[in-house]
This record gives sequence, C-alpha cells and structure tokens, in this order.
Amino acid sequence: SVAGARYARKQDVHASAVLIEKERISTALGVTIGPHSVIDASKGPVILDTATVVEPFTRLEGPAYVGPFTRLVGGKMTGGCAFGPACKLGGEIEASIVQSFSNKVHEGYFGHGFLGSWVNLGALTTNSDLKNTYGSVRVTRHGETVDTGAVKVGSYLSDHTKTGIGTLLPTGSSYGVGCNIVTSEIATKYLPPFVWNAQGRYEVNDLERMIAVARIVTERRHSERKALGMPGEMAASEQVTLRELYERSRGEREAFLNSMRCGQ
Repeated sequence: SVAGARYARKQDVHASAVLIEKERISTALGVTIGPHSVIDASKGPVILDTATVVEPFTRLEGPAYVGPFTRLVGGKMTGGCAFGPACKLGGEIEASIVQSFSNKVHEGYFGHGFLGSWVNLGALTTNSDLKNTYGSVRVTRHGETVDTGAVKVGSYLSDHTKTGIGTLLPTGSSYGVGCNIVTSEIATKYLPPFVWNAQGRYEVNDLERMIAVARIVTERRHSERKALGMPGEMAASEQVTLRELYERSRGEREAFLNSMRCGQ
C-alpha cells in the first residue's frame, strides 16, 4: 500500500513497554510503542496498523483495533475499541468506535459511544453511559424516542461535530452532522444536523461557515490524508455531500428549533 511503502521499517517497541500475551498483539510497519505503556491482549487480540503510535503511559486493552497513523497520547482504552485511521486519542475511552481524523486528546471519559469522522472533543468532555436507575437507555432517532433495551449506552456524535471544553453529554445522547456544543450545563440529549447549542441557545450552524472550518481542519491533516491515498485538501465531493445533508435535514432541524423556541 502507499502507507506501507512510506513506513517500511521495523516496529519500535521501547524496552520498558509491557506486552501482555504478546502472541495476540499484531503490529504493522512503522508502529511505535513508547516507554511505560501497556498493551494487554488477555481479553482479546490487539491490532496496531501502519505507523500507529502508542505514547508513554498509555494502557490499551483488547480486543482493540488501532487504524493507520492513529496516535494514542496516554490514558486508558478498554472494553473493546476500534479507532482510526488518523485519530488522536487520550484520556479514558471504553467500548467505543472512533472513525477517521477524529480527536479526543485530553482528559475526560467517553464510553459505549461512537464518534464519526472529523469530530473534536474539547478538553474534559465527558459522557454518561449508565443511568442512575440502571434502567434501559432510551435514545432519540430522527426526532423519535427509541428504547434500546441496553443498560449501557453512551453518546453518538456524527461527522464534523465538536464540543467545547468541559462539555457533559448525557446517557444515550445523539448529535447530527455539523453540530457545535458549547455549554456549561449538561448538554441537550439530541441535536439534529447543523445545529449550534451555545449556553442554552439553539440556532442553525451556518453551512458556509461550517464548511470553511471543515476545510481548515482538513488541510491541517494534509500529510496523513496523502499517506492514505486521499487528496490533501477537502474534496469537492465532500462539500457536496455536506450540502446535500444540510438540505435533507432541513425539516428535522426546523422542527427541533421550533420546539426549543416554544419551550423557552
């Protein structure tokens, strides 16, 4: 592959790194495992794909898959996780999926959840994945409430959604594409695509402004995109997709904003 050709060197595993059940740990070309990190495959296999970096004082527990060019910057990742490619992740993550180019670099807990592509969680963003009653978690899907039948359900954040520092996400929360959550209170449990939630106010996240930010963010990951065989800049097709999603979600967004205005 293109990525493999660029990183065709042996793995760099520090002597102080601890590999538990090493035979169940698979490392691809260019993997770096830093000092005092722990990779534990006793509960399931661990796969580290091309050029992944496990920084010092990271604990990674299997089963786990870490995609190409993903960097684990410290903390604890347990319970069955899949990351990447090209993510930057730290803090505590449990039983979650994180898709390409998303960041959770700082402290904070994220469990039993899902992050789409290009999501950024501000420092100390934390979600709940268990109700105080230990009851079944209900989620909102296209404006309708659905009982999951599960006791542990965290948060689901779609592509290009961001949180501010110290954001608290409730159990079973879901947020559409292109949302921005900046609040000192516990966030609302649901936002349709392209909504800005700022300190209790709800408004449309301006599409052109959102795309402009997405282009800046994409360009910052130029080298990783190139290594993965993608265009370095945000492709026209990606912008077209966002515009189509904006139009398709217009009705759901307007209904939500109207309900918020009526409730205030």
